[in-house]
Amino acid sequence: MARERLLEIDILRVIAILIVLLLIHLHDYIYIFYINLDRFGFYLVNHISIYYSIGIFVFLSGFGLHLQKHNRNINTINKLSLFFKRRFFGIYPVYWIALGLFLIVFQFLGIIHILNLDSFELFAHFFGLQIFFANPIFTLWFIGLIVIYYCIYPIISYTTYSQRKMIFPVSFAIFIFFTLVDFIIDCIINIMDSRFFIYYFIFITGIIAADIYENSKLLPINHKISKLLMNKYVLILFLSALLSILINLFLVIQYYSTFQGTYIEVIEDQTESNTMMSLIAIIMVNMIIITFILFLFSVLIIYSKLTSEKSKKFSEIQSRFFSKLAYSSFCVYLFHRPIFASLTVILREIFHIDIYSITIVLILSIPPMFCLAFLIQFSVDTVLERVGAASRKNAYLN
Repeated sequence: MARERLLEIDILRVIAILIVLLLIHLHDYIYIFYINLDRFGFYLVNHISIYYSIGIFVFLSGFGLHLQKHNRNINTINKLSLFFKRRFFGIYPVYWIALGLFLIVFQFLGIIHILNLDSFELFAHFFGLQIFFANPIFTLWFIGLIVIYYCIYPIISYTTYSQRKMIFPVSFAIFIFFTLVDFIIDCIINIMDSRFFIYYFIFITGIIAADIYENSKLLPINHKISKLLMNKYVLILFLSALLSILINLFLVIQYYSTFQGTYIEVIEDQTESNTMMSLIAIIMVNMIIITFILFLFSVLIIYSKLTSEKSKKFSEIQSRFFSKLAYSSFCVYLFHRPIFASLTVILREIFHIDIYSITIVLILSIPPMFCLAFLIQFSVDTVLERVGAASRKNAYLN
């Protein structure tokens, strides 16, 4: 059965990848151009956008996992095996292609970002364990993060299936466990990336949001409320969006005045005096991400309502359009760094094009990048589907 596509979720995913492309990573290749934008507060936007975009991806990972009914009760070895099989084939084939491209472009050719992975770090990256056992490669660190979260999810699924109210307490207990492990091991060697702690509760928030959305006991109430809101009280959604963004801006200002733009160093410093500051930093950034997601959700629900009323045909076209972009977003995230770096070197070193022209070319390369990403993702999925069908057929014949 095909998975239900939610327009708001697809658009949210597209927004996240566009933030990554335009506001975070593009300036690494045309930084001189972005220096001129600093007087408009660009670097402030750049820094907070990291939390927005990665936060959205992590939230959607938790939401998407728990939205699938077969993931909510992983209580047998067969179900656990099937869960990890799906995650493996959904992540690793395209990830390995991207990892190979990163090694070619940045380690062997040494273009812009120079990598120098040793054999152990390469081994850790190959299996997606870089969050724990290596210094993660830029961008690809997210794969290591999400792999660990996926490994934690079956524990939450198994222990909370019949007691949904236990999702947060169980998740919190897991968080405490990893915190203690990190504290103990850190006395010997620092191996755990602090971003595991930064985004952990965003992943859990995604799970809880999906549980509320799909809870069978609440569905009739939710549909009633949803219908009421959509037909008569769009103003409430507007006020929700307004309130969310105002709280978000307040938190951003407080965050920057407290931590001067970054708190990763505070988290990594496990001295007793900084323990409370680390906790405050994590709470603040989680609230910044959650209020931003709530703001976007409110706006997107209003948008979905207004566009669906205008034309059913237009609604169907935009749903297909955004679903294709969302489908491509994972590959765009994995491959955009090597593409941006290669294009920059070719245009600058071979064609001697000025930085402003390079900026235009890189921005114009984004639509073709989505097309290429779609082809890569579709090709990999097609091959995996055919291999799976062939293996099932052979098993049946045997």
